Amino acid sequence: MSTDRIEVYVAPDGSPFADGSHGYPANDLAHGLDLVRRRREPGQRAVIWMAGGEYAHAEPVVFDATDSFTSVVAVDPADPPVLRGSVRIAGWRPVTVNG
Repeated sequence: MSTDRIEVYVAPDGSPFADGSHGYPANDLAHGLDLVRRRREPGQRAVIWMAGGEYAHAEPVVFDATDSFTSVVAVDPADPPVLRGSVRIAGWRPVTVNG
């Protein structure tokens, strides 16, 4: 078991192709969690640092037993991340029906 913890960074303007480093953050919690799962050794601790802003998730982010010892932490508690469980729909226009 490794004693070093894994640290992954996530930001609303991050990339779905990112490596999760501070300079190249992942784009959402699901991607950050996937990076942790691929890198971690059994029992190794992990921290997912989330920058402030809105994160839209079209599907639930599911934690399971393999995610034990994973912490999700706001980079700045004064600017917390906001997880949205829906997809924003744009392009609405008014329509008159029956008159």
